[in-house]
Amino acid sequence: SKKLVELMDGRIGFTSEVGKGSMFWFSIAFERQASLTALSDNWDARIGTRRVLIGDGNPLIGRILWKRLALRGQIVEQATDRDSVLAALKDAVASGTPYDFVLVDRLLVAPGLSSFCDEVRQAPETYGTPKLVLMSRVGESGRSDLVRAAGFDAQLQQPIRQRALLDVLR
Repeated sequence: SKKLVELMDGRIGFTSEVGKGSMFWFSIAFERQASLTALSDNWDARIGTRRVLIGDGNPLIGRILWKRLALRGQIVEQATDRDSVLAALKDAVASGTPYDFVLVDRLLVAPGLSSFCDEVRQAPETYGTPKLVLMSRVGESGRSDLVRAAGFDAQLQQPIRQRALLDVLR
């Protein structure tokens, strides 16, 4: 800890009083970063509005991602299993508002990653032509060449960082 603080031109110390305990502290000066508003404006200008379907069996993870995208002006819907993802894709095409992206959790389409992609890709009149993005958890992400060979356009590792999400949706 001391070395890290000193490498960052900071100070570290402590005070101690018998019977009362100890207090450890450090201080480091950081440069002011761009405001969240500026980052948000940058996002909106680079992405525009997209229709995104999130397929995740964990409703909490899906809701967090849904909120992050909706707050950025994206049109987002959520499905919690493979069949509901396919049904949502069909309904969107039938209503004339197909999805631009499908972010789908690895567990939702496992073990047949390529069978999910094949089903969607072989019936564009039924499912549209969304970009398919595989979401993987830390430690289970596969090689990107194998993910692409299965038919996915991209892969995101959870927890999903804002920058990675922006890069995929461009």
